[in-house]
Amino acid sequence: PIMIQKLREKIIQYRKAGGTILYSSHILSELETSCTDVVIMHRGKVVLMSSVANLVAEHGSVEKGFAAYVGGP
Repeated sequence: PIMIQKLREKIIQYRKAGGTILYSSHILSELETSCTDVVIMHRGKVVLMSSVANLVAEHGSVEKGFAAYVGGP
């Protein structure tokens, strides 16, 4: 957990300095805390491009938004 926190802090610092990182993850809660924008792909196709804030506002979390776009609980 300590190294995850340090990596998250570095990503946020880099982002605030104007940097861009392409961050691919299946840990959607991590995207919610570290990213500003999200692209959801399903079966090789982009099904959503949005800000994390908009996705969370619409669905309550990135995980719930993901489920809404690709099917799931």
